[in-house]
Amino acid sequence: MPLHSPAYGPFALLAAVILISATATAAATLALPRRQFWITAAISLWIPATVLAFQMPSLLSPTETTRNAGHMLMIAVIQGVLLSPALSLPILTALSKAHPSLARTAQGLGAGPLRRIAILWFPLLRYRLFFSLGLGALLTVLLASTLLFHTS
Repeated sequence: MPLHSPAYGPFALLAAVILISATATAAATLALPRRQFWITAAISLWIPATVLAFQMPSLLSPTETTRNAGHMLMIAVIQGVLLSPALSLPILTALSKAHPSLARTAQGLGAGPLRRIAILWFPLLRYRLFFSLGLGALLTVLLASTLLFHTS
């Protein structure tokens, strides 16, 4: 199937919706306080949520999902939210190992918020961010193809 085929349009849309919702949910988790709670929740929900994300299209009848494109988009958003523990877990574990006074020390030395991100947090989380994004992209492609397979 050539790349300019119309069949890639729904696939790209579903993949984008899944990846955006997973990334937004993981970012919200990282921004919230009580990191130890979120680490425990991400560890306990990682595998069941990922399995449920893959089973989501088969839980609904094919006529129900093909009837409405909004239904497919809602399933894609839910699948993205279910993927968020897999994306946030590597970053949360690195943040839990970081010394709590790192940001305070950088702020005391005169580093602003953007400077702290560039000099402190990005080098600390660089490989885990790339791993999470790569894992998110891979799971997004698999979930979008699963969703399209179940609706055809």
